[in-house]
Amino acid sequence: MLDENGQPLRGVQVYVTKTGPKLTFVGTTLSDGTFTTDRHSTLTAGTQNIVYIDGAEQYVSVTQPVALQVGANVRPAVQLARGATVEGTITTPSGVPLQGVNVVVARNNTDPLDFDYIQKTTRLNGTFDGGAIGSGTFHAYVGTDGHHASRATVEVPAYPGPDEPWPPVQVAVTNVRVPAKPVLTGVFTGRRSVKLYAKVSPTYNIAKLGTGAKVTFYDGSRIIRKNFTLGSSGQTAIPVTGLAYGTHLFKIKFLGTQDVAPTWSPILKARVR
Repeated sequence: MLDENGQPLRGVQVYVTKTGPKLTFVGTTLSDGTFTTDRHSTLTAGTQNIVYIDGAEQYVSVTQPVALQVGANVRPAVQLARGATVEGTITTPSGVPLQGVNVVVARNNTDPLDFDYIQKTTRLNGTFDGGAIGSGTFHAYVGTDGHHASRATVEVPAYPGPDEPWPPVQVAVTNVRVPAKPVLTGVFTGRRSVKLYAKVSPTYNIAKLGTGAKVTFYDGSRIIRKNFTLGSSGQTAIPVTGLAYGTHLFKIKFLGTQDVAPTWSPILKARVR
């Protein structure tokens, strides 16, 4: 394992995979740039993909297919290139920095063997940084609760050489709306009457829904109350009377605010007898 100047690289983590993206750790390079797997290694004969990842985040990850044979030593020759550092800030549309948001900076491809990407979590002030990635067009994918909420294009310049400045690539994603957690409960107030209680809470470090937060109440596909304004605590309640006998499937749709995305509540099932 060599750096861009042909010098041995120590501390590079070595993994193996047949098809990706799941990796199996097999070793770490020594001071002379070599690594050795022991007899308990999971390596098997045939073509394997060796993945080299620099834990110090200075060099670009590389995937190298290698043909392995039983009882034979293989000495793959690999030279890693310097990678760029990315710095960024993630905020809501109103400018609130988002803490704990997952950010992935990767190429827009579906190659399971492409490990040239970074994955970070934003700090309290909404910032993140990390490296190293290669040059070219990348995308910063911002995820909330497992969903890619937004993205931005990142153009990464090539390494200019040791004698030239190479400032971090700056990324700003400013339109991320966080998910909401709507809850609907209810109690029977009469033989064919219920009172429905709706509560909607923002997630991450967003303290309040903001002004003008509204929900629509449904019984199945039928609208019971449309665009009903929530209180300052994100709660409200409505009475429902004259219910038909049988099963009712109540739910609410939170209509969203500037910083919080719209969503549906779980269904509240009730039977009128």
